[in-house]
Amino acid sequence: MESTDYNQNDRCFPADGSTIHTPAQEVDQPSQGMIFNNDEQRYLQGGCLEKNIYGFHFEIKEERKQNMFETAPKDSTTLKFKNASTEVHINEFNIVRYLGCGRYGSVDAVKIIRKYREIDLAVKRHSELCICMQLMNSTMKKFYETMHSYKTIVCSNFDLFIARLIHNVVTALEFLSEKNYFHRDIKPENILVNSQGIFKLSDYGICCKIDEIYSNDYRLMGTIHYLSPELLGTPPDLCSKQSELWALGISLIEIISGQHPCIGSDILDQWGKIQSFNPTISNKSLSKNIEALILSLVEKDVQYRPNSYSQILSMPFVQNIPKESTIDEINFIGSVIEIIQELSIEASEY
Repeated sequence: MESTDYNQNDRCFPADGSTIHTPAQEVDQPSQGMIFNNDEQRYLQGGCLEKNIYGFHFEIKEERKQNMFETAPKDSTTLKFKNASTEVHINEFNIVRYLGCGRYGSVDAVKIIRKYREIDLAVKRHSELCICMQLMNSTMKKFYETMHSYKTIVCSNFDLFIARLIHNVVTALEFLSEKNYFHRDIKPENILVNSQGIFKLSDYGICCKIDEIYSNDYRLMGTIHYLSPELLGTPPDLCSKQSELWALGISLIEIISGQHPCIGSDILDQWGKIQSFNPTISNKSLSKNIEALILSLVEKDVQYRPNSYSQILSMPFVQNIPKESTIDEINFIGSVIEIIQELSIEASEY
């Protein structure tokens, strides 16, 4: 279970390098209960998730009683999991370990033991809201660092791996857009992957409503290394689908090459590197179609980037990926995740 936290110091910068106020408490953040009601199936397919985890949610109402979830009220719900529904009672949750906490509650890893299977979940508890989520295995930052460090791990169809990553993340962005939200912090640390080859977009801490983007409080927020040139202009443009796609493009180049393509030594140098960035991709495993799409995401001129998420999702090489991850994909991703887990165990022993 990965955990990534925002660095308040690298999040909000105007073009002159000074820090602007981050209204952390005032950000109108989409909570699962708010934007995902009645959308469970689309939610799972769309790649939207809470911090470091994804899945489904339920709200337990009324009737307070004392149990291992402290004030968690009443009793049971139906979870939709892997195309099947299962009735779950809160007292079936066996806590495995504490995972962490944030502004909106704490998270425990739990296991539900049934006669024929075990279901590993994360349970987020806060006030009367209990959210169940499937555990993910790694951030894409840790994944690509490991992938590039161990040259013996070879992906037999790297093109499909990247196409699925694009499909999952862009589907998530399209879903958020339909719910009237911008993500505003797309980067490898905020893209998660699990051993089944599913990618999810996480961390909605600085997300905001599209119709509130004109407010001065929301004009320039994000991680500077992934901000688009127009967001760093004078004056800065407003966040848009195209600036979200720029951040995705930079993230994809970083994942493919193993390093950020235009990292600066400080804030002002970073601003200059972004403004003068001339993108290239040197990976012979990628098709010309995938390469051309990624390069279009990081066009300096906004009008040359895709104008919608559906435009990307309708491209044949994205649209026609197999619905389920192939055996080759799962074996490749599983091999990398296994090394990540082994390294994590070794590190915890010191």
